[in-house]
Amino acid sequence: MSGENILIVEDDAIIAMRLQDTLDNWGYGTAIIPSGEKALEWIDQHHPDLVLMDIRLDGEIDGIQAAEQIRNKLGPPTIFLTAYSDEELIERAKLTEPYGYLVKPVQERELRSTMEMALFKHRMDESLRRRVAELEAVNRISSALRSAEELSQMLPILLDEILHILDIQVGLIALNYPSSGEVDISEARGWLRDTANLNGDSIKGLLKTILANPTPMREREFATLKSLAPDIRNCFPKGWGGVILPIQAVNEVLGLIMVMVARPRVLSDAENRLLGTVAEIAGSSIHRMRLHEQTQRNLQRIAALHEIDTIIRSNLDLGVTLGVILEHVVQQLSVDAANIYLLDARSPYLHQTAQRGLKTWTSVHLRVRVGEGLAGRAALERERVVGGLADFDQEPGERARMFREEHIQQSFSIPLLSRGKVIGVLEVFNRTPFEPDKEWLDFLGNLAGQAALAVEDLRLLESLHHSNAELSLAYDETIEGWSRAMDLRDRETEGHTRRVTEMTVELAQRMGLPDEMLVHIRRGVMLHDVGKIGVPDNILHKPGPLVDPELEIMRRHPRLAYELISPIAYLQPALDIPYCHHEKWDGTGYPRGLKGEQIPLAARLFAVVDVYDALTSDRPYRRRWTKQKAIRFLVEQSGKQFDPHIIELFVALVDDGRVQT
Repeated sequence: MSGENILIVEDDAIIAMRLQDTLDNWGYGTAIIPSGEKALEWIDQHHPDLVLMDIRLDGEIDGIQAAEQIRNKLGPPTIFLTAYSDEELIERAKLTEPYGYLVKPVQERELRSTMEMALFKHRMDESLRRRVAELEAVNRISSALRSAEELSQMLPILLDEILHILDIQVGLIALNYPSSGEVDISEARGWLRDTANLNGDSIKGLLKTILANPTPMREREFATLKSLAPDIRNCFPKGWGGVILPIQAVNEVLGLIMVMVARPRVLSDAENRLLGTVAEIAGSSIHRMRLHEQTQRNLQRIAALHEIDTIIRSNLDLGVTLGVILEHVVQQLSVDAANIYLLDARSPYLHQTAQRGLKTWTSVHLRVRVGEGLAGRAALERERVVGGLADFDQEPGERARMFREEHIQQSFSIPLLSRGKVIGVLEVFNRTPFEPDKEWLDFLGNLAGQAALAVEDLRLLESLHHSNAELSLAYDETIEGWSRAMDLRDRETEGHTRRVTEMTVELAQRMGLPDEMLVHIRRGVMLHDVGKIGVPDNILHKPGPLVDPELEIMRRHPRLAYELISPIAYLQPALDIPYCHHEKWDGTGYPRGLKGEQIPLAARLFAVVDVYDALTSDRPYRRRWTKQKAIRFLVEQSGKQFDPHIIELFVALVDDGRVQT
């Protein structure tokens, strides 16, 4: 308990010396001051832990007034010494525990015993009050830290609470990032805030030294500490000392707490113990918050990868897919901009295909040769390339200007690899430099892998679509060849297939049928008479009406068409017209006698167009009809041979001039 500051207010020099000798032997620092204003001034300057005061009447009450003033300044306990056991004095001075004890100083044994008891009780009371204050402070800090939802909210709360419980104004909290070897001064108060801004590297140098050997550093004055480098000593004003304390958790140094006090104040053992307790709480809270934030970050990144995977599987547009990937790159990696270059398979150039965050270069499409610049090196070396300000002026072409105008200070270029081949480069840019950790770099690699997968899948899909388009074109050309062959065989109806194809597609569009259905209708129309390949020429080319046996053979052609087309999976959706275009609305048609909406829609559409074209075309056995006469016939057959609704649409189409005769 040595070092406690005790003030003796005593006019009697002999008694004062006797008290001082006793207290000195017990290991206390003491001072003797006469009663009155000087005692109050001394208290204001030195803040003693205990006051021993002699109160005498001697016709004066100054002692009682002084006792009251001292008690108001310091609070309990104060030991009051008097030579008299006067009830009036006790009443007037209000000398009741825990505010004071009455002692007769002329009885030295009693004095020593009473002082020892009072000081012991003072120590116990102070220890109890200190412990209660510490527990209250710890509880307040713990509650405040639990209320924070992220580390950036937690640190200012922590620092403000530390400064509050220690009754100081200057301090900082720095976080340690072992993966990058960096120390970040996260929060600072008082003159340390300005010092951290102006001399951050010097302060960080001191903090890194302590982190290398994480033990508390306690100094009365940093400015005169010879073990520190001059640039570090110059960061501290003269007369300022303090404590730098590591924040640790699970055998990991998470950061440092620095608090500063001006001389003559020095943090007491109790304050240092409290600071150590707070550092332990801070370590647990920061560790917990970092784990929580890491878990949240990992969940967000997993969700981002899932969304990218979904986009890859569902989107057929390369630009849209790469745009979504870059949105996640910028968001999840917290970078300012990103772009993707794709390799041209026919040349040694990488072409910018998508970008996000380049404010002044939104419409510029850059290209770079493989091996040149940061992106070109990444493609050639098949490794990640990190770029800084010194590299950007060496960039080829317009890229150097892009880096300057966008104020880029740091870049990462990573190759896009698919099946061992380089297909492009992903680049990310920052307008302020930073040191990424392994987790960040790994996720950058994952995103590059997703981008490569998207590019390769969509290119394969594009190639497949191209092949399918070529195959579809070949099929259609084959179908058109069959159609022309049928027209050539049936010379009198040459051009019939072309005309009815155009009219049927026009009518189907008027009904609002989707494009994919129009494709099958077009093919069905071109194949509508393919079954006539099985009809003998003498029947097919007969100039007059057919007799019943000949009609029977002619009416087989829809079923022959079915037998020819149905085994071909590609043409099955087009089968309705060749198979059913001779069915009638009232059920009297052939080959199956379907009725009403049992007849496929495509066949009902074509039946109207087919009859109209036949009526308005010359035949060996009759002259062609006029358009008006043909329309009257169709209207008469509405609800009998034809679907009434389709007749209405077709008549409107003819009236609009969309059907040529």
